[in-house]
Amino acid sequence: MYKIIYFCILISYTMTSLVYLKSKKSGVIYVYVNEKSERDGKYHRRCIGHLDTFGGEIVPNRKRELSPQPRVRSYGINAILRKISDEIGLTESLQVVFIDTWDSLLSLAFYCLTERGPLTKLEQWMEYNETPRVIPLTNSNVAGILKLVSSNYIEAFFRVWKKRLIDENFVLTLFSSNRNAEVAESDLDAMFPTNVEICYGKNSLLPISYVINKSSYDVFSLSNKPDWIKKNNVLYFIDESLDDVIGMDSLLANVRCVVSLPNKNPLFKEIVSKNVIEKSFSDKVIKTVRYRIRGKMVFVHIMYDSNEAEAKMYRFLDIINTCRLELDHKRYVEPHVPIYHKYFSVVDGNVASLSNIDEESSCLGFRTILSNNMIAADKAIKWFLKCRHAKNLFNGIYNDHDITRMKFYLQSNLESRIFVQFLALILCSALERKIEEKGLKESVEDVLTLVKELVRVDIPGRKRPMMSMMSVRQRNIMELLLCDDAK
Repeated sequence: MYKIIYFCILISYTMTSLVYLKSKKSGVIYVYVNEKSERDGKYHRRCIGHLDTFGGEIVPNRKRELSPQPRVRSYGINAILRKISDEIGLTESLQVVFIDTWDSLLSLAFYCLTERGPLTKLEQWMEYNETPRVIPLTNSNVAGILKLVSSNYIEAFFRVWKKRLIDENFVLTLFSSNRNAEVAESDLDAMFPTNVEICYGKNSLLPISYVINKSSYDVFSLSNKPDWIKKNNVLYFIDESLDDVIGMDSLLANVRCVVSLPNKNPLFKEIVSKNVIEKSFSDKVIKTVRYRIRGKMVFVHIMYDSNEAEAKMYRFLDIINTCRLELDHKRYVEPHVPIYHKYFSVVDGNVASLSNIDEESSCLGFRTILSNNMIAADKAIKWFLKCRHAKNLFNGIYNDHDITRMKFYLQSNLESRIFVQFLALILCSALERKIEEKGLKESVEDVLTLVKELVRVDIPGRKRPMMSMMSVRQRNIMELLLCDDAK
């Protein structure tokens, strides 16, 4: 195939030479380097290009292009959440207000609901997960998009979204959002927590709007609320995190309300001790009693969870044992002094007895929810769970990564970040409602974890992608949540 036309030796310290071979088929003269291998000491030929017969120059070989690699991406999250977003009209509402960035905002909401992590980790997540936005977002993209989400656009979205749901009665859930990040945490932050007020449609069970209250005095004022909220069409659900700032008298007298009592509230222990016989109160049972508070009759819903009671009991006993060892060895810890005085009796420097243990342990595992309006215990518990889910989701906003890198210490940036979290809450509530309608036993977290494992592999040159095998639970979830309801 090749013919040697001439042989040229280039003498050097390595005794390297060039060999020119002409192809009989094409007439092209290929140039090889003949060099000694350090591995075996023998000479080997390596093609370095071909000879330009006109200019006499050696034209180097073109670099080999890397063959396209298979692309592996998770498709389950996008399939489920996009289907739900389209069904409830969230996608269309975002498209109306945020014409150019709706797909990016929806992708951000998918991430916030699924991962509940810093936005700075979004870029890597989008590389391996399908989202409404085809091209993955970088951190600079996210910062630019959030700057476009102004308060005017947020208010416009609330109005468009409200028309989609057609709710005429509402539930306002109020809770205090924690600042867990070290950068944002200070003594002043503890004095001025972020009080979040979310408006739900009473029939749709979906979030419609929200307000961030800087002061507890704004809680019951209608001046800072949407115009569709009236005094006679709203019910307040007050989370236990606001127990210290909202007085019970004003609650029961002025508004229709449901209140979750914290276990540190004296009224909580009074209600539990008077209405619960420990041995006869079975797990998960909800007991409703009428109770007189401040001269007014209210409904009290008492719930017991044996798993929660066991976990808290072990934690309580561990604290007691730790404090007893500190007292026995006279190694006092200043923050533990209130525990010493409350639970231990010390005589002549020695621990003589324990006290108040039975009183404390008898209330573990119980929750009390009181209302001047809501008689049905199952409805009160449902709104309690909704408020808890919202609080857990909003607590994820404050983290050291985002506060410093995304500049969420700026009020304008924080407002747009809260809006993205609100979109995630809408999807969470809609998915929860869909799970209940379809009779699935899995929680929202269970569903998202299972469908996240569904993977599509796109191989270059192959028309159809390869799909990961589904388990029985995954197939059941996908079939029920993706099927179109009969109209």
